[in-house]
Amino acid sequence: MDVTHLAGAWPVLITPYDGNLQVDYSAYRDLLEWYITKGVGGLYANCLSSEMYLLDDDERVQIVADAVKTAGGRVPVAATGNLGASLAEHIALCRKVADAGADIVMLVVPEFHDNDADLERYYFTVAEQVDAPLGLYECPVPRQYHLGVELVRKLAASGRFVAFKETSCELPKICALLDATRGTPLALLQANTPYLLEAMRAGTP
Repeated sequence: MDVTHLAGAWPVLITPYDGNLQVDYSAYRDLLEWYITKGVGGLYANCLSSEMYLLDDDERVQIVADAVKTAGGRVPVAATGNLGASLAEHIALCRKVADAGADIVMLVVPEFHDNDADLERYYFTVAEQVDAPLGLYECPVPRQYHLGVELVRKLAASGRFVAFKETSCELPKICALLDATRGTPLALLQANTPYLLEAMRAGTP
């Protein structure tokens, strides 16, 4: 699926549970179908709202696979891949998420890096070892970290990154990021609803 011109609303998918606290995959697929019939631009599986930090890898991969199967090519599916305690674990899960059919493998800001120089090396290392379109996700849990404009500019120019779920809540930063990503495949997807209208007026898809 073409993921170079992303736009529209991308709901973050919740993970429903049954009475035994097991993932209710039937209810999950019903929810996916409901979103698709409402005309969403895409689906974001295995994200913070999906309880991704509480799921094991098998469950993470399964909710991604179910989202891909239910979408059936009607809309693209993004899913977080880089979870775990080390770079090796991140790459391994990213590959599983890609193999499950995710159109975009999203990368949260890893806890073990706290500056843009290290993050640049990290993201390009993942890009070299994971054969899938990649995205960036400034997940606020377990910590908040906002990527610098110049780092985003470099990642966007590489052509390997196609989505950025940005959470700065600062319109000047959003405008600077739009300038940094203009003419590249990287779509700036505004994550905070209160800023949605202003961000769209500024040029977010």
